[in-house]
Amino acid sequence: MGSFTLNIITPEKEVLKEAVDFLAVPGKEGELGITAGHINFITALTAGEVKVKQRGGEKTFKINSGFLHVAKEKVVLLAKGLEEGGAEDGN
Repeated sequence: MGSFTLNIITPEKEVLKEAVDFLAVPGKEGELGITAGHINFITALTAGEVKVKQRGGEKTFKINSGFLHVAKEKVVLLAKGLEEGGAEDGN
């Protein structure tokens, strides 16, 4: 599986800018899963959990709302409010 660059930004700061393998976000129509090579699109996000999977494990965040922009090998998540949920070891 390939990776893509994920950039998570809030009004206060840039939270994350890393290569990731998989992203799951709470979309208006349900959970969306993003992998490398996904089609380009922009969508609104609802309150819920964001899951970021990398080779070293998984990180989770909680968002209030936001927008997701997927373009080629770069994904930008703009979150109005965000709480870091922690990280799990991939072993």
